[in-house]
Amino acid sequence: MRRGLAELGGWEHRPEVVERIVAANPYQSLYEAAPWMPGSGQGKTLLLHAAFDRVLGRQPTYRPQWRGTCVGRGGARVCDLLEAMQAAAGQTRWVAQCVAAGVYGGARVEIGGNKLRGDGAVVAYAVDCVTKIGTLLCEQYEAGGKMWDLRAGADDDDLCVKWGQSGIPDELEPLAARHRIRSWCPVSTAEECRDAVANGYPLIFGTSVAHWRTQLPAERDAKGFLRIAGRTAHCWIVTGVIDPLGALVLDNKSWGDDWVTGPQGDYPIGEGRYLLSYEDFVRTIREGECYALSQYDGFPPQNLDYLLI
Repeated sequence: MRRGLAELGGWEHRPEVVERIVAANPYQSLYEAAPWMPGSGQGKTLLLHAAFDRVLGRQPTYRPQWRGTCVGRGGARVCDLLEAMQAAAGQTRWVAQCVAAGVYGGARVEIGGNKLRGDGAVVAYAVDCVTKIGTLLCEQYEAGGKMWDLRAGADDDDLCVKWGQSGIPDELEPLAARHRIRSWCPVSTAEECRDAVANGYPLIFGTSVAHWRTQLPAERDAKGFLRIAGRTAHCWIVTGVIDPLGALVLDNKSWGDDWVTGPQGDYPIGEGRYLLSYEDFVRTIREGECYALSQYDGFPPQNLDYLLI
């Protein structure tokens, strides 16, 4: 366990920015984006990240961040998850993981106007980036008369820092535009969060509320839960829902797999993840921002029987 992770985040708390970006978004709420969805998550248990096992035969691994790049990393992991789910459903094919630097640089520079000092980004910038600018995958591209090798970009903090200052290279922007998430919407209630995840739409959030103290690793209880404890400035994602327990599955793989230990409870939530109660999650995002991301083709009802537990 690398020391100092508990103090390392990178989420920028900018309520005025969030208000402005949300006001300009076509969807002001989840149920406006998906009017068929209210109540549909009742009684369901889905681990969205099981799609990786179906497509890759394993869960992806991520190196711990060493700079304040969590917003770019969280945005990239959500895109990885959406890509894996559509591939598992036979709607597309899996190619490669998403380049975190593209989300981070696009959020800070192209969307945010390069106004942030030091490390970090606003999550609203990131969701606007993946829908308006798009994403790049960890593969080789030919653009602008040269080759771009991004195969190490899934969790490359050096590249995040570089693009976080200069933005996505102009030559690559047309290629990123080919791979855009269709839409996003803010979520704020336990019902919205449950229904979004239960229908295959993961959450990305940033907050000042932590679920760990400064001493790591954190330790899950016998059922796999952590509780609100301490303060942070961090971004991470939600990859599952267990409604019979009133819990969401939180993924903080920006810190790798071993930042949290202890039992996983009765469900295979996987390393680097933990359970949080609906009540604690709503308290968490009340001091931050949280969004549901659609598939690459929007918010249609979909058959997720292969992810049901």
